[in-house]
Formats: sequence, C-alpha cells, structure tokens
Amino acid sequence: MTKVGHQGWLELSLTKGNRNNFVRPFAPKFDTVSTKIMKFNDAADYTAKLIANQYNNLYLSLSGGLDSEFVAKVLLRNHIAFTPIILLAPWNRSEVWYAFKFCEDNNLTPKILDYTQSAAYHAVVKNMAEYSVRLQLPVWITTLPLIVADTIGNGHLITGSGEIFNDSESYQVPMGDLFNFVCYNHWLEIEHGSKHPGAFFSYTPELFRAGIADIDTSKNSQVAKSELYQIPFRPKMHNDPFGYYPLHGLDAVINNLRAKMPAIKHCRIQRNDLLNRLT
Repeated sequence: MTKVGHQGWLELSLTKGNRNNFVRPFAPKFDTVSTKIMKFNDAADYTAKLIANQYNNLYLSLSGGLDSEFVAKVLLRNHIAFTPIILLAPWNRSEVWYAFKFCEDNNLTPKILDYTQSAAYHAVVKNMAEYSVRLQLPVWITTLPLIVADTIGNGHLITGSGEIFNDSESYQVPMGDLFNFVCYNHWLEIEHGSKHPGAFFSYTPELFRAGIADIDTSKNSQVAKSELYQIPFRPKMHNDPFGYYPLHGLDAVINNLRAKMPAIKHCRIQRNDLLNRLT
C-alpha cells in the first residue's frame, strides 16, 4: 500500500514495481480523523501554506490546463515562490499556449523541457516505457510527472492532479454526481513517497473534500471547473503521445507493453458517499 498526501492521509492499493497492481482492485482508503470542513478557496490556501511550510525550492508542472493554472494562482496569491515547469511536446502544443500566456501575464520565467524534435521525442517516449516497466503500471502519458521530477535535482514538484471530477464526454453532458478516482494521479508518490508534494488537489483531505462539495455537478466538467477555480474556460485536450515521429522499432516494443500492462485503474464513488467518508 502507498500512503500519499499530508501525513499520508490517503492510502492507495498500489505498490512500486508490484505485479499485483495488475489484478488487485484499486481502492482508496481515507484517514480523515482531523478533517476541517472548509470552503474550496480557503482549503486551497490552507493546503498551499502547508506545502510551503514543509518544502522549499518548489516547482509546479504547468500544463496549460485549468487544474495546474489554478494551483499557480493559489501559490501566487499566497506569495509562495515557485518555478513553473512546462513540458513542450508534439502532442500538447495547443494546450501549453495557455501555460506560456499565464507565465507572461504574471512575470514568471518557466523552466522549459522541449521534446518537440525527433531525438528528444524518441528519448521521452522511451523513458515513459521504462517507467511503466519499473513501476508495473500502464504505458501512458501520465508517467510524465516522473520524468519532470528527474529534471529538477533537489527541487520539489507539485502537480495539478488529485481532483477526481468526472470528465464530461461532450459539452452538453453534465459531470454528474459520480466521481472518478484514477490511479495515475499518484504515480509520482508511488516512486518518490513524500519527497515531492505531488498531487495538489488531494494533498489535504480538506481540499479534496471541498472540491467535491463545492463544484456544480449539474454543468459540463470544464465549465464547472472554470467557475470553481474562477479562471477562464478552455476545453480539455486528450492526446495520444505516440506516433508523431518514427520510433525505429521502439513503437513495436511500446505496443507490446501496452498490450501486456494493465489498463488505467479507477474506481467510481457517489458524491454523497464521498462527503460522508470525508467528514
């Protein structure tokens, strides 16, 4: 079992390099004895300050999506120093536009990891596959926080992960009251434990609960998040990282791994059940 978040309040049925990850049901366990009931923005400020008190030399993976931009906004309003880190790759050029704009608007100088050229792209895809084998987890884009963490030396990485809002399938579809807890939010912690703060939205039970309680589930997930975070709306972009440049045999290896490794594990929990368990 892997414990994540502040004081290990969240326990996951995943273990580094354990092939039982393939077959063991994925299920979170919550230790919420001291959970304070807070409004979302208060809980976000509380969580950011806890992180700043425990870690220095903070980096934030800034993808251009709503989640990581909200984390950046929270750090800035609490006067917490951090370095944005932007991973630039063939599959995310449109989304990182927002990350670069945020940095320019807020006079931030990001660290840029550029994988847009063929050789660098080949290397990062190979690295994704290597982490999949090492951790016995699916070969997917969600190993990228591990790769980012490898580039920052003694820095400590925050990611805009940990929220469990169900992504709407189309604009007209509301996110609904069934929340989707996915394993990849915490692969960084499986590898590094508490070395990095990791997933911001589940770092404390207070913030985790507040997001679930305060989001408007009657709306499309991106609209609901935009309103909750109070930042401009943008679509969610899901892109396959493979197939942009010839991989000279590595593509066959990756396809073989993807067939052998497990699918992304998740569990779905009703909103009221979650709120009851987090009280």
